[in-house]
Amino acid sequence: ALARHQLSDLQFAILVLLFDVEPEPIPMAVLANQAGVSRSAVTDAVDSLEASGLASRARDRGDRRIIHGRITAAGQEKIDKAIDDYLNVTAQTAGCVEELAPKPFVRSS
Repeated sequence: ALARHQLSDLQFAILVLLFDVEPEPIPMAVLANQAGVSRSAVTDAVDSLEASGLASRARDRGDRRIIHGRITAAGQEKIDKAIDDYLNVTAQTAGCVEELAPKPFVRSS
C-alpha cells in the first residue's frame, strides 16, 4: 500500500507523526524517539520527504541546535491518501486471516 505512494515505512511513520502534531513543529530528536529509530535514520528519511515537498525543517529560534520538522500541505494530502490505502489493505488482510482461521470445534450430540 505504501509503495503506491512512493513512501517507505519510516517515511510513512514520520508523516503520520508530523500530521498528528500539526500545526506544531516537532524536534527531529523527538521524532526519532517516537519513530523508534536513530536520528540519522530520521535525517535521511526527512531529507527525502523534504526533497519531495512533503515535509520541511527549520531551526528553533530560541536554540539553534534544535531542528524542527513540519508536514507541508502536500504532505498532508499524501498521508491522507496513504492512510486510507493502508487501512483498506489492513482490513482486507484481516479478512483473509479470519477466513483461513480454524473454526471452533463443535461436538455433535
